[in-house]
Amino acid sequence: MQTEHEAGSNQLKADPTSAEICAIGEALHLFVESEWSKSHKLLIESDSLLAVSWISKPQITPPSFQANIAKIRKLLDSHVWKICFAFRENNDAAQKLAKDGLEKFEIREADCDVRKAR
Repeated sequence: MQTEHEAGSNQLKADPTSAEICAIGEALHLFVESEWSKSHKLLIESDSLLAVSWISKPQITPPSFQANIAKIRKLLDSHVWKICFAFRENNDAAQKLAKDGLEKFEIREADCDVRKAR
């Protein structure tokens, strides 16, 4: 993942694409662990065109993101899913939550590693 180590700590600053991929991976993990995964299709909406493109076509993913995208795809393999781009302007509530989250929390490297597929 593209990150910059802060001097003297294991805290990381994530770029928006890294944060979006982390969030998609975490949401996907919650879905897979839920009862919904047995009976519902999954629709992933993201305002990150890069994240949507890389999850849709993993072969175009840059090397620094390939491990996390591969883990996301492995989790998706056993489910009916669709990913689509959603304009940021059309999703003000999610944008505000994401911005508040990035401002309030520092992201640790382990937090952004998509959990291993089971």
